[in-house]
Amino acid sequence: MVALTGATLGVAMDAFHTFSGTTRYLHPVLLQTASWVPALFATAYLLTAFNFVQFRRFDRAPVPRTRALIAVAVFTVVYFCTGFAPVANTGKLLICATAGVALLVWLRSRAALFGALIAMVVGPAFEIWLISVGGFVHLQPDVLGLPVWLPGIYFASGPGLGPLLGSWLAPEPAVR
Repeated sequence: MVALTGATLGVAMDAFHTFSGTTRYLHPVLLQTASWVPALFATAYLLTAFNFVQFRRFDRAPVPRTRALIAVAVFTVVYFCTGFAPVANTGKLLICATAGVALLVWLRSRAALFGALIAMVVGPAFEIWLISVGGFVHLQPDVLGLPVWLPGIYFASGPGLGPLLGSWLAPEPAVR
């Protein structure tokens, strides 16, 4: 379920970037995306879920399902904004960071925080590599081929995706 969600929802959210002119794949095959993108997002969603599961022992209580679903919806809107909001890259960074912090406070999840911090570093580093091998380009880069908002969207993915995906990968044990 997690990998399928990445290969579908993740790719659909990525389309916000390709269709808005934020990114461009150098060898698109369908709907402005490359053939390897569904596998990439499936893997990214699995890693997000795995990170959340590994760290949820630090949470005082499980994230309620309703909150996890709302967090995904908020994350989807934030992702849309990184493509279509009529603001500079610094404004998009502010949107991402504000949403990420607000979701973390609202969810009260240390697991989501740890996942956010890991994603904020690993995601952009991986994108630098993808750019270097000719996979795609950001069309409004600021530093190292990346827009300044990119670490922010990865940060927001911790609380935005982690709780729901983690619950699918490994449901919380029943409380006795």
